[in-house]
Amino acid sequence: MRGREGTFQPGRALPIVPPLENDELISSWLNRTAGFYGLPLAALLRAAGDGRTSVLPAAVDFGTQQRALGALATMLGMNVAGLMARTIGATQPNAASTVAGTAGSRMTGPRLHYAACPHCLEQQRIERGASWLCRAWVLASRTVCSIHHAPLVAVVPGSPAHPLWSEFYRPYQAAAVRPGRERQIPAALHSPLADRAIALLHKEMAVVQDVMLTEVAGQDGKSPSSWKGRAAIVRDLAWAFTRADHREPDRLVYEAFSSMVLDNPWHLRRRRRPGPVEFATLPLEERHLLLATATAMSGTSELRERICPPLGHWTSDLASLPQRLCEADRREWCMRRRAWPTAE
Repeated sequence: MRGREGTFQPGRALPIVPPLENDELISSWLNRTAGFYGLPLAALLRAAGDGRTSVLPAAVDFGTQQRALGALATMLGMNVAGLMARTIGATQPNAASTVAGTAGSRMTGPRLHYAACPHCLEQQRIERGASWLCRAWVLASRTVCSIHHAPLVAVVPGSPAHPLWSEFYRPYQAAAVRPGRERQIPAALHSPLADRAIALLHKEMAVVQDVMLTEVAGQDGKSPSSWKGRAAIVRDLAWAFTRADHREPDRLVYEAFSSMVLDNPWHLRRRRRPGPVEFATLPLEERHLLLATATAMSGTSELRERICPPLGHWTSDLASLPQRLCEADRREWCMRRRAWPTAE
């Protein structure tokens, strides 16, 4: 039966199913299961659907297609309630605003911007014999790995393999990896001084994002109050950056405050659009740039000096931000600032 699509039959449990990891997305688990039988993920999802149309991986991860989840649960040898409990809808509060790429339609269903840390994938492979996608990697505010302090990179939906590991997975056709577009790095980053600054920035971003996600989940956490205040500032700056710039209607406020160490005019022009936009729907690279800029601007003088010159206290650097917001956004910005800690 191995290697034949008939292996996946609704109403029948598979004889062998790889174990589900605690932090793994359901689509990632299904992909590893399909790979074990030498088939692509689409074959398993077709069996869970009507046999002709594949169930979307994002629909499985969100838990929006309960009929398909029922068929999948039977094949995986578990009950529907147990599988539903592992969906994003069950594990992530306010999923519509906290999960990356959730803007969808009734026809296509929810969309997800899948991402992964290449270092984690290799560590998983070494320690567990397989790589998988973690649920935290699809959260909109997560753009840097909390363990390795490395930026996440977008991956093919439902695939457990990162584009950087495509060579490793090439012998395994079930991985269905497509090499991703390489991120173009501004020339300003190619220097030892800039490398140290970026390493420091990513380390601080990881801590800030940890705090942001802890608060969204309604958990108190053990982070110092200074980091909680910093996380609130970064969150609100990222919001402001996605607003329409009333001085330049064809662009976002972010463009007026972007760091040429992190970005450059050519990339800015390519991404230019009228605002406002929803942060969670932006591609991973754009969300990372917004959060990186906000983290650098609210950081120490050393970090601002290397990432966001000219020098000055960060609140002074932002003095012109309200002037670039429309009246409604300016009122919202003032309300958000009043909620910041007093010792900004």
